[in-house]
Amino acid sequence: VSTQSTGNEKSPSYRKENEVLIEQTLTKLTDETAALFQKSAPRAFQNQVADQDSCLECKIGSAPLRPFMGVTASLDFSAHNHRVNYNHPVGVTVVVTLLDSVVST
Repeated sequence: VSTQSTGNEKSPSYRKENEVLIEQTLTKLTDETAALFQKSAPRAFQNQVADQDSCLECKIGSAPLRPFMGVTASLDFSAHNHRVNYNHPVGVTVVVTLLDSVVST
């Protein structure tokens, strides 16, 4: 593994473009996951959106109801379980494993 810089990561515009792409991709993923979450675990979903008005700036996604407050990306390229110990009471932590190297927006 080379640690040599390509120079691209130093460009502010390159970083900003990538940040925007990542934000758009994660927003879409969050909204789609929230819709599935609402259908499959309605009680937990309602519990996680119950106080949304008081902390909307902390919620992620663009849907009217936003159950999630953050994204943790694990980029270890291995298919194994990840566990979170800090759950909302009667809530969930959603783990999404991306199996394809191509991400479309």
